[in-house]
Amino acid sequence: MPQARRQAEASGLMEAVVQRRNLQLAYQRVVQNKGAAGVDDITVCELKDHLKQHWPEVRAQLLAGA
Repeated sequence: MPQARRQAEASGLMEAVVQRRNLQLAYQRVVQNKGAAGVDDITVCELKDHLKQHWPEVRAQLLAGA
């Protein structure tokens, strides 16, 4: 598969990942599963507030592949 096509497909997939509803569903599943803090030591409870403040930056980085 050509690289341009792979990048386009990955971009479309990431667009779906960062859609608000998909993120809400993923967050709810983590809460229901009593998810633990990640490598950044942000707890599930802290994550919600963090994303409220920093979502535009986080989204842009995800879409950029950073």
